[in-house]
Amino acid sequence: MSRTIKLAAAAFFAAVTLTPAAMAQRPEQRSVSVFYGDLNLNSTGGEETLLKRIRFASQKICGRSPGGTMLINVEIFRTCKNGVMVQTISSIGSASLSARFASLVGAPETMMAQR
Repeated sequence: MSRTIKLAAAAFFAAVTLTPAAMAQRPEQRSVSVFYGDLNLNSTGGEETLLKRIRFASQKICGRSPGGTMLINVEIFRTCKNGVMVQTISSIGSASLSARFASLVGAPETMMAQR
């Protein structure tokens, strides 16, 4: 079994942008692979390291957090990053990893289980 996950996401810009022209465009598809074969996912340290790797990869996919006062840009970034992380963590199938992520972001574990 491969111990590499591939994070992929279409940019969420078209979904939350209000202009019809932007909605008609195809969102850009990006992907990043994250290796975790060197980690023990039965340990706190292994889970924390994997979450850091997934967070870093999600930033490569979604870009860096925008600065400034444009709240729509901040929300687009947050939606993309959280969506990529939830989808990726859920695909691993580890209840304890999902619970750890949910506790870090303040999301109920049921949200993670529904994905």
